[in-house]
Amino acid sequence: MVRAQTPEQFGWALRWVQVPLAFAFVSLIWFLWLRFGTCSLWLAVSAGGLRVLAMLLGFWFKPNVHFSKITEVRQVSLLGGETVSAPIGIVSPWALIPQLSAWV
Repeated sequence: MVRAQTPEQFGWALRWVQVPLAFAFVSLIWFLWLRFGTCSLWLAVSAGGLRVLAMLLGFWFKPNVHFSKITEVRQVSLLGGETVSAPIGIVSPWALIPQLSAWV
């Protein structure tokens, strides 16, 4: 995503990055629950389920679950001279689901 030059490239990358993120998120939740018993089962299931739902919705909606439309990709300079891409667009109302999975 940091090297995307067009809105389509950024949307495609943001859609596919959800797959390893969902796997890592759900794996971490279940590891913590099984190994340490640090949360209740319903909390682990709801957080993991919301993350998987967010991943699936990312493939359902175009360009992805976070944006209804990406209108522009701007190049932003960071400290040290590195340049990264930043999206400009309309935030999707469905973007609340991935955020909710992190809050749970």
